[in-house]
Amino acid sequence: MINKIQIHDIANEIISDFKSHYLNSNGLISLTYPPTDRLIFDHFDDIAPFFIYFGEEEFLLNQVRILKEYKYETILKRNDLIYSYLIDEYLGGLYILWKQTRSNIVKEQLDIAVDKTINLFIYENDLYMVYDIYQNKIIKQRSYRSAGILETFLEMSSDYPRLGELATSISEKWMDSKYFHKYGLFPYKEKTESRDRLYRKLIPNLKPLLFHQIQIIRSDSTIKTIAKKIVNFYYYHIQSDNYTFLFKDNSTFIFTLIELYRKTSDIRYKDLIEKWIESVKNLLIDDNVLYGQFLAPKKKWDTSVNHTFIYIDILIDYYCFIE
Repeated sequence: MINKIQIHDIANEIISDFKSHYLNSNGLISLTYPPTDRLIFDHFDDIAPFFIYFGEEEFLLNQVRILKEYKYETILKRNDLIYSYLIDEYLGGLYILWKQTRSNIVKEQLDIAVDKTINLFIYENDLYMVYDIYQNKIIKQRSYRSAGILETFLEMSSDYPRLGELATSISEKWMDSKYFHKYGLFPYKEKTESRDRLYRKLIPNLKPLLFHQIQIIRSDSTIKTIAKKIVNFYYYHIQSDNYTFLFKDNSTFIFTLIELYRKTSDIRYKDLIEKWIESVKNLLIDDNVLYGQFLAPKKKWDTSVNHTFIYIDILIDYYCFIE
């Protein structure tokens, strides 16, 4: 059995490895090795608690000092796009660090990030998936994976009350999904304009997404991989409002609703969570095998362990925090 001293030794090795091998030329933590400009900050709340627990607040504070020289868009963009589902862990990491240190530098960055997130992704009481930096506009498609922002807003609400109010009102709008009323699941993306308006806007709205997808396809030249990515593109962008992906794209909003129920004890959230759990059981499980992708009304496939693990995770949270 590993004892506490050994755990600290292992942690110190990992931290030393980060500092020695994963800082790019600007001194920021890279997500990749060798270090590049692909930064780790869309995973910041995964690493911040670890560094804080092992006494490395100053290392994280120095990261934030360097970040002051960068625009929010630069830190988080992918090509010319910013995806809202990549923002919550940046906000969460800054919030964790500020709660621990009460640093003015961190608070300043956190306030900027909160304001930018609201200004770029929230419009008419809805949270959208993509902001196009080049065209300077929101692409009005809703992605339930982005609910991580709403959950983070709820976690921050004791210090930022307006975020709790915003997260609650957007969540209640999302609960009224026609697809959910019909199937008890959430679609991969929900187009919020009428069909006629959508067709008129389809090409300009999909243009940056198509560019990004082509770059992904070109990055791997094997025929099998290209074919798989073309099929994924069909579901992700053409059938997106008639298609369900369980891991993250459904589970993230359910975790948000669990957090809402914990804060309010409102029975509506409990009822919706239970309906979703039952719908997964009825539509996605056969012979004790869970399928993670679903094309309405009944086609299902993909037995990846990711989907099974996240469903179990939700069942545990439901048992612990609701039942």
